[in-house]
Amino acid sequence: MDIESRIWNQEEVAIRLHMSSKWFRQKRNKLEAQGFPQKNKLLGGWDAKAIELWLDQMAGIKRTSNYDEDDCLKAIKGYEN
Repeated sequence: MDIESRIWNQEEVAIRLHMSSKWFRQKRNKLEAQGFPQKNKLLGGWDAKAIELWLDQMAGIKRTSNYDEDDCLKAIKGYEN
């Protein structure tokens, strides 16, 4: 069973933002001041869904309240409505 990690390391976050790790290190405080998710110290990384939500919010995209539930059901059932 191949499970995709929801917790990203610094390099993965930088790649998702289409930036370098150096850029992310330098801009992290400014990003967090704008609501970017903080690193989870217990898990040692950043929550991928929180980052995606932040990106959507920055772009003005509003999600429905059942957005994640719909995705989970599709993944479990193996189909899309």
